[in-house]
Amino acid sequence: MAGKKAKNEIESIRTELNELTEAIYALREKVVAEAAATAAIASRDLQPSAVASPFGARAAVDGEAGSGEASSAGYVRLAAASGEEEPLAFRWSVDSVPVSSIFEQETDGLARLLAAIGHRQRLAILKAILASPSSAADLVASLKLGTTGAAYHHLNVLQSVDLVTQEDRGIFSIQPHRVGMLISILASPFATTTIGAMPDSEKAASGADEEPASKRKGKKKSAA
Repeated sequence: MAGKKAKNEIESIRTELNELTEAIYALREKVVAEAAATAAIASRDLQPSAVASPFGARAAVDGEAGSGEASSAGYVRLAAASGEEEPLAFRWSVDSVPVSSIFEQETDGLARLLAAIGHRQRLAILKAILASPSSAADLVASLKLGTTGAAYHHLNVLQSVDLVTQEDRGIFSIQPHRVGMLISILASPFATTTIGAMPDSEKAASGADEEPASKRKGKKKSAA
């Protein structure tokens, strides 16, 4: 009887410790997020207004601000949740989404998603699971997360935004429909961007180099 009581007390203490660990992690993340927001605001306020003027000039040349389209595509083979299965192939594409639609999308869900990805340890977990689906214990050992309680805290956050799913036998893997997005984010340091006037080839394709209709009508009248 005494042994059972002691066991129950130990389980109760273990549960309280796990809850306390999660509360500490949540508080630390809140402090870090608030510090980052404060730093971002300070950085924005310190920037001289002249920095934005060249981009405004280019927008006037190339069209309205926020015009344009975004597209991307990719292909990757990743390990399946079970080591006995063949690697899984993922293909994804973003086909010419208007930039105006990107600007108009709802931000709350996207903010939660990016906050979940932006945490250093959670990003490490996502990279590890992308490479090979893993259990919480495997992640603790490979990433030095400290405790399984810490690992489950981060995994719960990633599951809450539909980035990670739990397979059989406690194995965690990336949600298939999130693979393309994560690979694209991880590949972003390799992206190249050209800033300047619209290339002639793109102007011709978009009709940007055509004369306004009013001018064309005026020429027809004068010719008559």
